[in-house]
Amino acid sequence: MKLIVELDREIDGRWIAEVPELNVLLYGDSNQDAIRWAKSAAMEERSQFRNRKLALARLGKKIDTLNAGRRDSARAEQWRAHYGVERGESGAGF
Repeated sequence: MKLIVELDREIDGRWIAEVPELNVLLYGDSNQDAIRWAKSAAMEERSQFRNRKLALARLGKKIDTLNAGRRDSARAEQWRAHYGVERGESGAGF
């Protein structure tokens, strides 16, 4: 993914670098300094995005596992009700 860095110079002489796609706005003493700060911030933002994406994927798997357990539990309850088996009994007649 290529990002655009927009440069501008303030009245006081500082340079400002903006990465609009990431809502990043940084100042530097020179234009190269401002670009360096913007690149660093963009890399950090990308890293945090990947970490959030990974965390959400892991959370999604946990939710799927929990939902599968609930479905299995609901099926077991339906089976028990259908065959008249009380919870905790094996139902095998032993």
